[in-house]
Amino acid sequence: MGANILNQGSKFTSHMHQLLMMSLKRWLVPSSSSVDQLLPEGDDEATKAANKQVSEILQVAKERKKRGPNKTHDDVTMVKIAKYTCENGNKAAVEKFSDELGHKVSESSVRNMKKAYLEKLKLGKDPDSIKSLPHASRGRPLMLGDYDAEVVK
Repeated sequence: MGANILNQGSKFTSHMHQLLMMSLKRWLVPSSSSVDQLLPEGDDEATKAANKQVSEILQVAKERKKRGPNKTHDDVTMVKIAKYTCENGNKAAVEKFSDELGHKVSESSVRNMKKAYLEKLKLGKDPDSIKSLPHASRGRPLMLGDYDAEVVK
């Protein structure tokens, strides 16, 4: 058997290398503690400088902002944005309504509002009669699907 393994040569070594790397990867997971990521203290100036830079980087990473809360728009505003977008374009609508509403309105939101508005127009609705746009479904899907309404009755 030993001769057979030796005859395979590089296949065996590459397979062993993969196994070794897989077993090492579980031990090489980055630590969440900043103390573990610093080099041991010493008199060496290079070590002190490296530890200082790592500490600064970790501090900046901690200070990063996370996403803010989602903004919702009422039906009248959504229709107003959609109409303006159809007439003036996405970018103009983003700039106008971001200033007007006091928070950033994303271009993807503007595109989705315009799409919903145009779909209602395709159904033959009068532009002045459109008072609301459909909201995307939110939350987890119902476990019973279509049968859920029947069970609730």
